[in-house]
Amino acid sequence: NPSLGLAPVNSVSVVGAPPDGDTVIRMAQTYRTGTNDIDAVDFVEMILKDPREEDFLRHHSIYALDFYLPVITDINWRMDCGVAGYDNRAGIPPFMPSPLRFEDFLYRLWIQQPGMCAAHVGAALTHLKSPYMRHSHASEVFNEEMSNLIKRNLVTKGFKASATSVSFEFDGYVTREETDEILEKVNKLAESVKESSKVHGISENRRLGLIGLHATLQDYFFGFEGDMFHLEVSRLIKRESELIKATTTIWPTLLEIALGLLKEGPLPADPLV
Repeated sequence: NPSLGLAPVNSVSVVGAPPDGDTVIRMAQTYRTGTNDIDAVDFVEMILKDPREEDFLRHHSIYALDFYLPVITDINWRMDCGVAGYDNRAGIPPFMPSPLRFEDFLYRLWIQQPGMCAAHVGAALTHLKSPYMRHSHASEVFNEEMSNLIKRNLVTKGFKASATSVSFEFDGYVTREETDEILEKVNKLAESVKESSKVHGISENRRLGLIGLHATLQDYFFGFEGDMFHLEVSRLIKRESELIKATTTIWPTLLEIALGLLKEGPLPADPLV
């Protein structure tokens, strides 16, 4: 669910409908809320809209749910939580081994199969964006744009799901049009950052922070040079898609081995055995 733009107030309407009698909840999670749950592009927009903000790594605005209800759903609901549980009795799909940090995306697609659903339970947690083990905002924007690019292709290129596995036909190829669309979007954001650094009356710390943010956006997006960006993104997406496909291919075999061992008794408690 990529951002459609920063909204001060956002709401989701849930229309009640009874699930099918044989539908099983295969995934349950708490609501998660806070600045850590905001897309990187929106977080930069929050910084730009607050002329008093100087500490970009610890932005002081807090996003929080003020009303929520437990819900069961079988649609593509963003899986983003503080605590989650999975019905693993018959096996579940693999998490995607990607440094781009969208390893749970396949679950959002997998859970939409007939007879399966997900649940949000009655709890809420607050997460504040922390600079600990995080890179710059420009890095976060780049990470999200690459993740969204792969997600779009996974969904539209022959995605299939079974009881315990998923598959897709995406071969990692991305078009120049796809990468140009990303560049156009982020270049507009970078220009907004640059113009904000020229606003009269802002503090020196804010001015220097905005100048640095503009410079790192240029670095991560290869100076907004179309040919170079397309070349580097193509290499990255190809590598990531091959890794994901290899994982989903070998997963059914690993499940079969594990279930075979379980028939003989509990698995060893010692992780080294």
